[in-house]
Amino acid sequence: MLNRTVWFKDKARFLAAALLVLGLLVYACLSFYYAHHMTVIFDEGSYLLKGKWFLEGTYRPFQEYGPVTNKLPFAFWVPGLSQVLFGEGIRSGRYFSIFQSLLILAALWLSARRFSASPWVGVALVWACVLNQNWIMYYARSMSQVTTAMFVAWSLYFLLGRERKNWEVITGFILAVCVVLTRQNMIPFLALAFLYIFWEHGWKKGGLAVLAGGLAFLLVHVAYWPNIYYTIWHSTLPGFITRALIVLGLLEILPRMDGTPAFQPQHTPLAVVREMFGGIRYSLLPVWFMLAGFLAYPFRRFFAHPRFKPFVFLLLSYLTMILLHTWAIVSWDTILYSFPGYFAFFNPIGLLLLPFLYESLPQNISKLRGLLIGLLVLILSAGIGLHHYRPLSTFLLNLPVPRMRELRFEAGNVELWRVITNRFGLGYFEQEPWVTSLAGLLVGLSILLAALMAWFFLGKKKTSYAFTLLVLFGLLAFALSPTTVLSGRGAVFLCETDTIQTYEQVGESLRAVIPDGSLVYWGAHTRPSVAILLDLPGVRTFPSQLNGDYYFRKGGSTDLALSLNYWNEELAERWLFEADYLLLNDKEFAPWADFVYETHTERFEYLTTTQPLYACDNQSVLRVFRVVK
Repeated sequence: MLNRTVWFKDKARFLAAALLVLGLLVYACLSFYYAHHMTVIFDEGSYLLKGKWFLEGTYRPFQEYGPVTNKLPFAFWVPGLSQVLFGEGIRSGRYFSIFQSLLILAALWLSARRFSASPWVGVALVWACVLNQNWIMYYARSMSQVTTAMFVAWSLYFLLGRERKNWEVITGFILAVCVVLTRQNMIPFLALAFLYIFWEHGWKKGGLAVLAGGLAFLLVHVAYWPNIYYTIWHSTLPGFITRALIVLGLLEILPRMDGTPAFQPQHTPLAVVREMFGGIRYSLLPVWFMLAGFLAYPFRRFFAHPRFKPFVFLLLSYLTMILLHTWAIVSWDTILYSFPGYFAFFNPIGLLLLPFLYESLPQNISKLRGLLIGLLVLILSAGIGLHHYRPLSTFLLNLPVPRMRELRFEAGNVELWRVITNRFGLGYFEQEPWVTSLAGLLVGLSILLAALMAWFFLGKKKTSYAFTLLVLFGLLAFALSPTTVLSGRGAVFLCETDTIQTYEQVGESLRAVIPDGSLVYWGAHTRPSVAILLDLPGVRTFPSQLNGDYYFRKGGSTDLALSLNYWNEELAERWLFEADYLLLNDKEFAPWADFVYETHTERFEYLTTTQPLYACDNQSVLRVFRVVK
C-alpha cells in the first residue's frame, strides 16, 4: 500500500513537471510569435533608445536639454542593456523582454513551491500566464511592465516567509527598491515591503535590509539630484515635502512650464468606469484571488500561522496598487487607456495569493460572506459586459425580435435597438453600455445558478455554496483567459506580416538615403514608433521630440521649454531648418504641407516614402525629406 502511494505521488510529480516544462515552452513560443507580429508602440522605442543613450553616455537621465526622463532610470537602463549587449533594434529589445518574462514565471513557480505542498499550484500559476494573451503581450514588449514585474516577482521570492536568511532579506529589499527605481508608481509596494520585513523578520534583519536598500535608493537620487526630484517626485509627493526641502536649501523654486498642452484628452465618467473594468477583465484571475482572500480567508484562525503575515502583505499590496492606479485614472485623463496595462506591473503579487488560498481557504463559508461573493460575481460580470460594449453591442442590438403592438405579435421582425428606441427614447449609442452591461449581468446570474447546481449535486454535504461559487468563478476566469471574453483581439492586435523584419527592412532603406551623423527631425508623434531610429544608430535627433505631442506646448517660453525637455511651435520651425533630414508621417506632415511644398519649396527635397512599418496599418509610413542647406 505504501509503495502504491509513493508511486502515485511520484507519478503526479512527474506529470506536474512535464506540464511545467510544456507551459514554459508554450509561453516562449507564444511570446516569440507575438514579438514578431505585434505593432511596435511608442513606449518601446522610447525606452530602448533612451536606455541606449544613457548607457553609452550620449545623454544622462534627467539632463536639461536632453531627452524626457519621465520614469526612474531602471526603466531605461534595463531595456537599454539589450541594445548595448546584443545590438541595436527592436529584435534584441523584444527577445530580452521575453527572457525577463521567463524569469517572472520562474520566480512565481519557486515561490509557489515554498508556500504550497502541492506541485500543481506552481504549474497552475505558470499556465495562468500562458493562457492570458494580454500579459504575454505586455511582457514580450520592451516596456517597463516586464522589468517592474520581474523585480517584483523576485523581490517577493526572497522576502516572503518566516525563515529567510539575512542575505535573502537584503536581496529582497534591494529588489523592492529596484521596483521603485523602475517605476515611481510602485512606491506603495516599497513602503509596504518596508513594514513587512520588520513585522516578519524583526529589527536586526529588517534594519540590515533597509540600510542596504536605502543606500541604493539614495545613491541613485544623489547622482541625479535635484532634477530627479523635480521630474519624478515634485508632482507625486505632498507639497510640504517640497517646501521643507526648499527651506533646507536642498531645492530651489523651479519655474513652472507655461503654454498650452497640445495633448488634452477629456473623458466621460462612463469611459472611466469602462476602463476600470477593462483592467479587471484582463487580470480577472489575480483580482479574484484578492477578493476571495478578503471575503473568505479565516484571518482569526490563522493569526499565528507562519503563512499569515506574507498573505496579509500580498493582499494589502495588491489592493493598494489597484486603488492607487484607480485614483490616478480618475485624477488624470491622459492615462485613462493605460489602466489595463498598469495591472501588468503588479500582477505577480496577486497571483502569489493562490498558494495561500489553496492551503488555507475553508470549505465552509458563512452565508453573509457568500452573499457578498455572489454580489461581486454579478458586479464583475456586468462590468466586464460593459467593457465589451462595442463588439458585443453590435451583435446584441441588431438581433431580430418579433414586432409587437399593444402586447400583440405582428408579422415580421425588427432590430432590438429599434424596439428600445421606440419604447425608451434612447439612441443607438446610448443603448450600447446598458445592453452589454445587462448581458454581463445575465451571465453572472447564470454563474450563480451553475454554482448552485454544482453545489447541490456534487458537494452539498462537504462544502458551502459560497466555496463552490468561489472555485467555479476562479476556474472560469482561468479557462476563459485566452478567449475574447477576457482577452482575445481586444487586448492583442496581431498582423500576419513579421513586424520585426519589416522594421529592419525599413531601417535598411532609410540608411541608404540618410548618412551616418545626420541630424534628423522626428515628426511622427507616436505612429510609427521612434524604435525605427534604433536602425539608424549613426544619426542624431532633437531628443525632446521623442515623446511626441505629449511634451509639446502651444505658445509659452521657448528657452524654458527647451531646458525642461519640452518643445513648442517655435522650436519645431527652427529645427525644420537645422535638421539635415525630416521624417514625417502623413498626419504630422499635413500641418507642414504648405510650409514644405509652397513657402519653402527650395529648402526641402522629397526623397521617398517608406513602406508601412506595420503592415496592418497603411498610415504607419514615413515621408523622407532632405533639407537643402
